Amino acid sequence: MGQYTSEGFVVLKGSVGNLKLAPSVKDTVYETKRGELLKSGVYRIEGESIVMEKDYLFNSASMAAAFIVGKAANGWLDWKDQQGRTLDELERQKTESDSDSPASP
Repeated sequence: MGQYTSEGFVVLKGSVGNLKLAPSVKDTVYETKRGELLKSGVYRIEGESIVMEKDYLFNSASMAAAFIVGKAANGWLDWKDQQGRTLDELERQKTESDSDSPASP
């Protein structure tokens, strides 16, 4: 669960992700970030999952998605609403179509 903002992407309290990290992200910024956020109480480990203890703002939707899934991710495509629409469809394409529209008088 999350929310896109002009400052980045907020992963919401109660969100659940994968505890295990893919080998491709071991010893990278993703693993480092996980360690920092665990120490600061942003999430807890529950079995084979991580559970967000508080809302947390990531600087990008992709970093937020990678944090949750435990591997490199494209947040614009991986974050989806309940209807299955991607963040790209909901935010980027909306913004592009708004800028293509003539300004109202």
